[in-house]
Amino acid sequence: MSVSGKNSSMRSILRIAGPLFIFIGVVILIIAMVDFFSAFGSFGQPDKFYLFFLAIPFIFLGVIATSYGFMGAVARYKANELAPVAKDTINYMAEGTKDSVRTIARSIKEGISESEGAKVVCQKCGTMNASDSRFCKNCGTTLRKDKKCPDCGEQNDSEARFCDKCGFKFPA
Repeated sequence: MSVSGKNSSMRSILRIAGPLFIFIGVVILIIAMVDFFSAFGSFGQPDKFYLFFLAIPFIFLGVIATSYGFMGAVARYKANELAPVAKDTINYMAEGTKDSVRTIARSIKEGISESEGAKVVCQKCGTMNASDSRFCKNCGTTLRKDKKCPDCGEQNDSEARFCDKCGFKFPA
């Protein structure tokens, strides 16, 4: 028998035994109460007072067994009731915070681009240099590309004799 089959049979037993225990407990409790209150009229002692102490455990066990027998059904019901509320809450919060998230993302992007813009990479050796450096601190290569090719518009090193892109020969 599979685990779900064992669970199913146990659930069925609990769903039957729980209410049965409750019913037996309530019947015993009624018998004990009738005996207790009828003793007032005869001025005698109740004969079945001990049944109170038997009824309470029966009712308790019945309630526990019933709650375990219907636990899955109750959990599924609660989940079906709560899931739409949780979904609506999350959607409401997402909609309400969308602009804030965009602002944070924009700030992060600006911060990253500023930190990347603060450094210049040497094309020859790959060393990171300060953004205001004109020459590489490692190999001395010119970092600034401030000579624009009149033919293609490519920025070239200030000492370049030919354009990096199209080969245009700069005048000496």
